[in-house]
Amino acid sequence: MKTKTFPVGDLELVLLNTTPEDGVFEPNTITKLFSEYVINDYIKQNPGCSFLDLGCGTGAIAIAAKKAGAGRVVGVDIMQMSVNFAQQNAKLNNADIEFKVGNLFEPLNGEQFDCISYDVSAMAKEAAKISPWYVGIPSGGSDGTGPSLEAIEKVDPHMTKKGMFYLPYITLANYRKIVEKAQEKFGSRLKEVQEKPFPKDIPFCEQFYEITAEGRMTAHRVLKELKGKGLVDFFEKGSRLVWRAHMQKVYSPAYSL
Repeated sequence: MKTKTFPVGDLELVLLNTTPEDGVFEPNTITKLFSEYVINDYIKQNPGCSFLDLGCGTGAIAIAAKKAGAGRVVGVDIMQMSVNFAQQNAKLNNADIEFKVGNLFEPLNGEQFDCISYDVSAMAKEAAKISPWYVGIPSGGSDGTGPSLEAIEKVDPHMTKKGMFYLPYITLANYRKIVEKAQEKFGSRLKEVQEKPFPKDIPFCEQFYEITAEGRMTAHRVLKELKGKGLVDFFEKGSRLVWRAHMQKVYSPAYSL
């Protein structure tokens, strides 16, 4: 299989050139921005830290973390195919990483980590169906919040005393529900990131548009229906429609703020 390069900050990863038809999630702009933020915010400040990549997909974030200076790195994904590709990609980058198949924290047997990144499917099911990213890949449930709410509920025992949990969320899900759950669970330990590149506006892909009878581009009817139900949100920015990516970080229960 052919390879491609995937830049993350000053790193250049080599990844197998997969497509959505391979049944795995392709690293994208959000993957890159998320990786860069976590590396700069935590890994470079704590070289040798242990790192957990939840929803590792084909391994991009885990590999970037290892090459940026993390110590033990573990990646978990619910899909065996994703883990297979992740293992191959780690070898291509000479990165010593453990990959496990399972749902979120289930395969970890109570292990703790200094830095936990979360990149699990978080898009409303009907929006995922028309997107180019979820061919044969589980979505985040009807409102896109299922895995996020579960991770919020279960993460605390898996953080070390100096641990940090990085939780991105997007407006193509019922993000208010995620934010409210995180605020309720973590209280003052929760910080909404308000520094570049977050929040980040992402232009609609072509699949999210429809052409009206008058020849005008408008949001796909599925997205309009979901927005009417409060399950997704999107915004006008000039002549374009955009959705938005946000980031939260959560300090360990043992961390002294």
